[in-house]
Amino acid sequence: MFNSITWGQYFSAIILLLIIYYILIGFWFYKWEILRIIGIRKVDDASLNTTAALSNLKEFAASENHENYLPKPSLEIDISPLVQSFTDEVTAFVQGADKSEITKEEIINSLQAICTKYPAIKNADCRKDLEVDVLKEINLKYPTLFQQNDFKNLWN
Repeated sequence: MFNSITWGQYFSAIILLLIIYYILIGFWFYKWEILRIIGIRKVDDASLNTTAALSNLKEFAASENHENYLPKPSLEIDISPLVQSFTDEVTAFVQGADKSEITKEEIINSLQAICTKYPAIKNADCRKDLEVDVLKEINLKYPTLFQQNDFKNLWN
């Protein structure tokens, strides 16, 4: 009987049986720890208590504020980078406009095109100040060509 198996087969069988034994003992005693490593968690019986959940739900419904569902007022947005970019673009346009003869209508159309790139400035508080700055910038190159009322349709 001892001559029918080799030592290698004997040790292989013993190692296989030990692995199966430790796996069974591990799952028997450490089932939740092993499942937690995989990502499965045990639900506590206390968390399944429906009366506590219902009381929490009543508190949540009672403390609910209807103003949370209304649209929020717009926050103050810092448009100073837009204003700086706008004034830089107008300055660059005016400086580049002296290379060729340009008419009043072409200047207004170009300024309207620049203004359409900055829709946030259209409703800003500093819009009138920007119009005055644009007027000063253009009047430096083309004196008395424009008046303040020429810029009424600039932002449309």
